Amino acid sequence: MKALPRDFDLSIEIRDLVWFKNEDKFNQLVIHLNRLNKGLVICDTPGIREACHMRLSNSTAFIRFVCTGSSHLDIFRIEQWRKQIKSWFNQGLEKCFFFLHIYDDKAEIEFSQFVKHELVF
Repeated sequence: MKALPRDFDLSIEIRDLVWFKNEDKFNQLVIHLNRLNKGLVICDTPGIREACHMRLSNSTAFIRFVCTGSSHLDIFRIEQWRKQIKSWFNQGLEKCFFFLHIYDDKAEIEFSQFVKHELVF
């Protein structure tokens, strides 16, 4: 990552839960990514809450939202994200990428439209 230009948009996703168990190491990673102006993916998965760390390392948020697309919990989580992203924009967030990872193909179109409507600022 050091070889990449500072203005090259890049966000990395940490998948090994060991990173989240050592808060000092995770904080060091966030600081290092900030120095390089690189982002850190927040993965909101119902079964793996550690990866939903809510930390930004630069002025870009990249959220990977894993869901079925058909549950009340998914709708509640989107409502919470709307509030959080709006708050971040009010604090200077410049860009937000919200990636939907929907497991239920039947719900994909309808839920995607719902999210598109809910996350417009």
